[in-house]
Amino acid sequence: MLRSLVGSEMCIRDRLQAGERRQIQVDFTPYNIKKYEMVMVVDIEGVGQDMLSLPIKAESAVPTVKIRPHDQLDFGRIFLRHPQPLPIQLINESDLKAKFRVLPENED
Repeated sequence: MLRSLVGSEMCIRDRLQAGERRQIQVDFTPYNIKKYEMVMVVDIEGVGQDMLSLPIKAESAVPTVKIRPHDQLDFGRIFLRHPQPLPIQLINESDLKAKFRVLPENED
């Protein structure tokens, strides 16, 4: 059984036959900007806990994203309830992926 000693409780249960190999995937999703140091351990049911351990290190970061124009979006005078398009440019200047979404105006 695999379990994380730090962070969320991850638990994968399965069996390995004698001489069998198994590849599993460990997904890590950070929620804070920081350096992580955790340990993944393997328990052998009926034998003992923490029989094997594997250190996990990661550093989460935020990508550098810029927007153009950078000062303001000037739509000028526009008619109520008629869309007026104005292009903007998002520029990801980092080597990390950047996720974004544009939310609609609240109509209240």
